[in-house]
Amino acid sequence: MNKYKVIYYMSVFAFIVNAFAMIGTLFGWFYFVESKYLFWINLVLLSILNWLKKKEKNDEQV
Repeated sequence: MNKYKVIYYMSVFAFIVNAFAMIGTLFGWFYFVESKYLFWINLVLLSILNWLKKKEKNDEQV
């Protein structure tokens, strides 16, 4: 996981920020992008996190 540690932590950070942005947009605290785009960005970030977890499992097996 050492090779992908930076990517993993950046993805986790982006996911958390994106979730807060989505909640803030829904409550009307701020408006900079439509919440539907934030939803799709969260799906992409989740797929990246799943890919990194699979890479970690494969690296441990080898």
